[in-house]
Amino acid sequence: MKTTQQRIEHYHHYAPETTSNIRLLTCAFLAALTTGGVVYSFGLYGAELKSTLQLSQSQLDTISSSNFCAGLLSWIPGLMVDHLGVRLSLILGGTLGALFMTIYWAVARQLLAVPPDVVLPLLCGLGVLIFMTNSLVTGSVFKLIVATCAPHTKGSIVGAAKGYVGLGSGLYACLFRALRTAAVLDLDFLLMSAILAVLAVTLPAWILLPSREQLDNLLEATPILDLDQTTAVHLRCLYGGLVLLASMVVGTTLVSLFGDDYDSDVYKAETSYNTKIEPIPQEIRYGRIMVILIAWIGPILMLLVVPPKSKLFHENNEYETIEDVEESLRNDQQLDDDDDDDDDDEEEEQDEFTFKPLVKTNSSPALAYGADIIDTNSVPRGILGKRALRVSSSTLSSSGARRDLPNYTLTQMLRTLPAWLFAWITVIRVGSGTMVTNNLGQMVESLKLPKHTTTPAALALFSVAQAVSRVGTGALSDWALSWEWVHEQFTYKSNDLDDGTLRLQLTGLPRPAFLIVASLAGSCAHIFMSLTTTRNLFLVGICFAGAAFGTIWPLMVLIVGEVFGTRNIGQNYMFYDGLAGALGTLLLSKYVTQTIYEDHIPNAGVGDDDELDGRTCFGRSCFFLSHIIIACLSFSCALASYWFYCSTRHVYASRVRE
Repeated sequence: MKTTQQRIEHYHHYAPETTSNIRLLTCAFLAALTTGGVVYSFGLYGAELKSTLQLSQSQLDTISSSNFCAGLLSWIPGLMVDHLGVRLSLILGGTLGALFMTIYWAVARQLLAVPPDVVLPLLCGLGVLIFMTNSLVTGSVFKLIVATCAPHTKGSIVGAAKGYVGLGSGLYACLFRALRTAAVLDLDFLLMSAILAVLAVTLPAWILLPSREQLDNLLEATPILDLDQTTAVHLRCLYGGLVLLASMVVGTTLVSLFGDDYDSDVYKAETSYNTKIEPIPQEIRYGRIMVILIAWIGPILMLLVVPPKSKLFHENNEYETIEDVEESLRNDQQLDDDDDDDDDDEEEEQDEFTFKPLVKTNSSPALAYGADIIDTNSVPRGILGKRALRVSSSTLSSSGARRDLPNYTLTQMLRTLPAWLFAWITVIRVGSGTMVTNNLGQMVESLKLPKHTTTPAALALFSVAQAVSRVGTGALSDWALSWEWVHEQFTYKSNDLDDGTLRLQLTGLPRPAFLIVASLAGSCAHIFMSLTTTRNLFLVGICFAGAAFGTIWPLMVLIVGEVFGTRNIGQNYMFYDGLAGALGTLLLSKYVTQTIYEDHIPNAGVGDDDELDGRTCFGRSCFFLSHIIIACLSFSCALASYWFYCSTRHVYASRVRE
């Protein structure tokens, strides 16, 4: 435990203004949205890429799947983040990603003379490089959040960040729709994404983030509850920004859908009465662009002007001089000593059953076996009292973990059964979502729906649905951990424990339980999509699929950190992130979907004037069996999730001493 003098020296040398994580989180959230803007938007320009370069469906699926196959190597960007630091990693990720997307755009628009035999491998290679740079950004973003956020705010912050990732494709679609004119093609979406990568990733990292050495020193010297300066107001800014963006995406989508029917009637009137439709004025388009950008960047930049926790703490305590601070710290030391004496007396008077918590807080399990509970119920979320700060200084390291926390390396983690159960769950859940995003244009085309409005609308609704699901899952899983009406006692036996067999009590709903719900929801969503034939029902199914898909992402970050430790979370999380994207996309989006799609092309009734005759499938049967197969695999994930839940529930339990 720190002495009073050490606390005073810490206050002098590490003032709250220089030990805040607010600037780090601002940079992380600006970059978070760009990671989802490109990865899940292939369906937006995939159909035009197919027609422009005269590709077959098999070749198009190969290109889309190659973007995710690099996920097998995504642990390499995680190691690069640990070695180079988050600042340099973000700068490299944003700059190189923009470069590769620009080359991709030039090849797709046929601005670069490329031999036909080289086009397919070149686009696949560029897709791999784009995904790797995107993984570099993703690893940096969530390492910043996990390393600098306290246990009681980590779940909410991760959920909000995943929400911005999920909204990325929808926001990019809305922004591109506002930019689009008659001379702009769907493939120009890549150029827009390249420009935003530089503006939202490279520049903020260069301006806001410290060097690797400075950040390491900050994490080493500052207790996590002092470093985390977020308050409830910061969370409201982030959630408000998410609600604003989601409302904008949904509103723009509905307007475009209703406008599609209106434009059809106007077109008929134009051909009948020889009238001319006036294009949207340039000023209105520019106004829409500015509104979208302000709604995206504004709430995130508000984090920099909202008073941090330390300022509110000092204002509430009315410290006028440094002598007042030193006197308060001395009084706190005396209170600590008194509390320790009282705790010793209480332990002697305990009854037959006493509980020794295996978790640090009700909302952040697996930080330590045998740790004390920090009481944060009496203060607003994000604004901690002095007692919590003292506990943090004495029991937590800069990463929020105790010394006795079992932190698995990647190889150690892969030797456990829960690791492979979790791998199967993530592969199928992620693959089911990328199957929808990668084939969205073809799904719309097969049902003969209006392509230019339905595809962007479906992508936007999928984005909003998964964003809401990501945010809600992070917050709800935090809340569920404190549900006192959930009780269960069980026996846990492990060779790692000196006590042998333990009797544990589970109070609250562990996070892995949400994997069961997510898997069942995904199964139902794909069954529903297999039966849709109209535009409205198709869009409803897209929303269901997006919501089921979004739940896995915050759970992936939080469960990996809680079950396998936070020290090596960079490589461990990126292993699952990349493995799920690679194998899930390759298995479900390419082999299963492509095989079934091409088998139904000869049976499709294609008109003679269709320039894609012989390469396009029409009808519900094009994707029916694919949805049914994914629904069955998702049900198997529900069974695996229950197994995983039973294997890891001890992490979230409290020890019962008899």
